[in-house]
This record gives sequence, C-alpha cells and structure tokens, in this order.
Amino acid sequence: MQKPFIHFLFVIAAVLANAKEHDTVKVKPIEVIAVAPVSAVAVTRLTNTDLKIISPVQISEVLSAVPGLYVRDYGGLGGLKSVSVRGGTAAQTLVSIDGVRLNTSQNGGIDLSAIPASFVSSVDVIRGSVSALAGANAMNGAVDFNMSVPQKSSVSALVSGGSFNELRGQASAILNMGTIRFGASLESYSSDGSFSYTINADGMPASVTRSNADISSTSGMLRMETDSLTTVMILGRSGERGVPGAVIQGVSTPSVARLYESDVYGFVKTGAPISDNIMMLYGVGGRYLDLHYTDPQSTITGPQGVDARYINREVSSFASVTVGAGPLTHDFKVDAGYVSLVGESLLTSEGQNPKRLSADGQYKLVWRDQRSHFVGEAAVRGDYFSDVGGALSVFLGGSFELLDQLNLRVNVGSGFRPPSFNELYYLNYGTSSLKPERSITVSIGADSKFNVIDGYNAIFSADVYVSKITDLIVAVPINPVTVSAQNVGSAGSIGLELSARANMFRDRLGINWAYTIQRVVDMTGRSDLDGTLIPYTPVELFSFGAIWSQHDFYARAAWLYTSYRYAQSGEEYSSLMQPYHLVNIILGLKPRGSFVDADISLHIDNLFDASYSVIRGYPMPGRTFRVVLAVQ
Repeated sequence: MQKPFIHFLFVIAAVLANAKEHDTVKVKPIEVIAVAPVSAVAVTRLTNTDLKIISPVQISEVLSAVPGLYVRDYGGLGGLKSVSVRGGTAAQTLVSIDGVRLNTSQNGGIDLSAIPASFVSSVDVIRGSVSALAGANAMNGAVDFNMSVPQKSSVSALVSGGSFNELRGQASAILNMGTIRFGASLESYSSDGSFSYTINADGMPASVTRSNADISSTSGMLRMETDSLTTVMILGRSGERGVPGAVIQGVSTPSVARLYESDVYGFVKTGAPISDNIMMLYGVGGRYLDLHYTDPQSTITGPQGVDARYINREVSSFASVTVGAGPLTHDFKVDAGYVSLVGESLLTSEGQNPKRLSADGQYKLVWRDQRSHFVGEAAVRGDYFSDVGGALSVFLGGSFELLDQLNLRVNVGSGFRPPSFNELYYLNYGTSSLKPERSITVSIGADSKFNVIDGYNAIFSADVYVSKITDLIVAVPINPVTVSAQNVGSAGSIGLELSARANMFRDRLGINWAYTIQRVVDMTGRSDLDGTLIPYTPVELFSFGAIWSQHDFYARAAWLYTSYRYAQSGEEYSSLMQPYHLVNIILGLKPRGSFVDADISLHIDNLFDASYSVIRGYPMPGRTFRVVLAVQ
C-alpha cells in the first residue's frame, strides 16, 4: 500500500513561435550558455536562440546544459517533470516567470511541462541558498523564465510530427505599435506515448509496450509590454494525460488512471520613476489551478476507486522601490499573498480546507565599483506564513577581478521553504506541527573570459560549494501501510560545477560543456541511512554540445551523461540505477524568401536507442524522430 499511496500523492499534487529576427547570410551559432550578468552568485543564462533551434515541445528539454541541474522525468512526453538543483527536490527550487513564483502551496513544486516556450527570451538558473534574494523555496537555487515580446511585428507558425504519433502546432503574432507591443500565441501538442521498452521477466529480457501514457495539451498566452515599464500577461492551459503504472520487479503494472488539468495564470506589473535615481515598481498576480485525478482501479480510498479534484486559488501583490546612490543601489520590496486549496482528504485541525496568508519584506544592497570591477551584494528578507510562522533569510557575497579577465566570487546564503499543504494536512500523511526546512550554502566560484585569437573566444566558469539542510521533511513509515511527513534531521551536500562555452571559426562553430560532481547525503542519524546518498541524486552529470551554422544550414549535436544513483534511501544494491548516455542531433535548413522565412529541421533524440529510466519504474522512450517546419 505504501508505494501506490506515495505515487498517488505525487500525481495529484505535482502537476499543477517566437518572432524571428532576420539573420545575415552567415547564421550566428546558437549560444546555449549566454553571458550572465556579473553577480556574486552562480548564474547560468540560457538564450532565446537556443530555444529556437531546439524547438522544444516542453521547456525542460533545454535545461540539460546547466551545471548542477537535473530534470527528474517520469517518462515520455506525458510524464511529470520536476527540476532538481544541487540534488534538492522540486520544492527546494523556486521556479518563476518574470520573477513571479509558480511553485504551488499544495506540494511546493511545479511540473515543468506547465511552462510554455513561447516568448521566453532567456532562462536564468541561480544556484545556492538564495531565499534572501529570490524568496521562499529557493533553498538550493532558483529558475526564472524571462519573457518578452520581440520588437518586430510578425506572424509565425510551426508544425511538427514525430515518433509515438507526436503532433504539435503553434501560431504566434507580434504587433508593435511604437511604445506598446502585443504578443499572442496558441500551442497544442499530443502524443499517444505508446513506446516499447525492455524489462527483465524471470531473468529474461522481454519487450513491453507502455500503455496509458498519452497526453494532449493546449495553451494560449496574451502579453502586452510598454516602454513605460507596464507588462500584462495571461497564460491559460488545459490538458489531459494518462498516468501509466510503474514497472515493479520486472512487471508492468496496468493502469487506467487519468489526470485532467486546467490552469490560468496572470499578472500585471508597472512602474514609474519618482526622480532621477528612484524607481518604483508594483504589481498584482493570480492563479487558478484545477486538477482532477481519476483511477477506478485503485482501492486506496475504497472499493469505488479514486475520483479526486483539487482547486488551487492564489492572489499576490508586490511593491518595490529602487534607489541609486553612486556605486550603491538599494532595493526595498514588500509582498503579500493569499492561497486556498479545496480538495478531498486535505483538512486542517479545524476541519476546514487549508488557506494561507503570507507577507514578506526584503532589503537588498548592491555595490558596483567600475574601477575595481567589484560587485558586492547583501540582502535580508523576512517572511511570514499564517499557518507555519515566520522565517528570516540572509545573503552576503561579492565578485571581484582577481586577475585580468579572471573574476572570483564568494558568497554565503540561507534558504527556507514552508511545508506544503500535503505535508501539513493530507489525511493519514500530513503533520500540522511541521517546521519549515532551512538551508545554508557557502560557495566559491570563478569566471574567465578571453579571446584566444581573432574569431576564437571562450568563457569558463567553476563553482565549489558546501550546503546543509536542517529540519528536513521526509515521509517516515509509521506502520506497514502508512507513512507520515516528519522533520527528521539534516542533509548535507558538497559539489563542484564546471562549464565552458567557446565560439570558433568566426562564429560558425559554438561549443559548450558542463560537468557536475556532487555528493548529497543523509545526515538524519537514522540507523542504516545516515551518511548514504539521497535518492535520485546522480553523483556526476556531464553534457557536451556543438553547433555548426553557415549560410542557411545548421547542425547541433549533444551528448548527455548521467551517473549512477539510488532509487531508495540506504544505498541498497537492489535500488541502484545504472548510468546512461544520450546523444541527440538536429539538422536544419533556413531558406529565406522575399516575404517569408522558413526553418525546416530533423530532430533525433536518443540516437543510439539507449534503454534507461530517470525514475525507477518509469522507462524513458528509445530513439525518437521529429520533423519541424516553422515559417514567418
């Protein structure tokens, strides 16, 4: 009973064509890793151009080039996808759009498949305990999807088809009216998810076709931007997916479970200069998330099966003032929010559905000395949650030029996350007395940028860190059929992150690679668990990518390696998951006409048909093909 119960909790809670600038005759290579702003923290920036070339069906497909980041994928296009930074859970990483948080109060995380790729101008991945800078849940890092409406008016469309009956269509339009820009997009994709995989059946390999893994999703977005700092965005999404059964001890579990999703998210932000050196920004946002999970074969809640619906409503507001005073910048910010969740088996001690009021205040100081190339950052943030109390977070760091073209950065920061509604209130699982998780991270990093010779340049980055999480919340077995969320102690991690990017042959060839070695261990003092690896934290991650572009042709190849990891606590050999290698390639042409430009590409993922799983029991697809046609 324990494994289906945990799976059920995760499933019901975890889910919650850009305008193209005309290129010159020589197509500039796609920069997978862009030059991020000089900062005291480790920041990796992914560019919009990489999104264009990869043309991802889901945004998670572009994150593999980031050191320290790992996407936990529950298999195929319809599987849930959560982000792990420096070995943490999805709830320990803050995910946002334009700085507006997406993590839900229900389980603390976010399914990455809920984020559209349209109008994403860049993705900033910050690594470290940065709650004082970014907010609650940023215990191991933060991922911010920066969106913008391109400057040039245009209309574009994209269609693609591929393996497992994958179909995708996207249309977008940009209208530039001088000081106001409007953008709209509509996207739909589907797949039957019926790929075959090999299992061990009584010691012999057997081929099985995965069933009930289909997905269909439709999303639309409207966005308005003005030169007067006003942004309005509305994002809506509706989808349905099958929830396939896990493969347990070589046996594929049949499933007819379904998950229906409806999500509407939006915000309005604006601002105005108060004086030459004072700027004020303020805004409001809201979200409505409806999840409906059905499984007539499950007997978790009774012989009638499961039919559970959860409705999450959120509103938030913020106001900030930025004051510039020579080399110093002072930022003052306050936020307030309200969230309510209506659903079965989620009740507070008063017998009501959970609600939460939140408020926080933040002060950040940035000191930039142009002569010495020094950047110092200090921040303090206080948060209050009506159901779990308050928390204080701090950050202190600096970046300075150690040698010519070599910057050194050092920082120490703390982070926290409030317990989720599931951990507090779910029937026979939640514990209302839980304390927030806390973290502290010390990091030392370096960046170097230089030109080797004319037409050849490179950027290198390295970070080493040590981190500790206290009041760790885990599911502790109470009896053979029940688990309970408990604060059990600590977890510790140490790691090294390396990355590099180089442009060669006068910008025809772009190369990037990232390497992570980390050890994230249990420090709870529990017998047979203390000192062992936390489940699903690979010891090593490696990615290498190369892009060649010349005239109207481009080609991209990527090699991804994930080392061994364990599916359960305790490092038992029976839960050891083997390393895997993936090779993905893209070949494309960009023919140009007088009025219409086109982009035709062939995508081959898992070129050598590797058999692997990211999450045990949820096999990933083998070799897949996709053909993409985009016009503007």
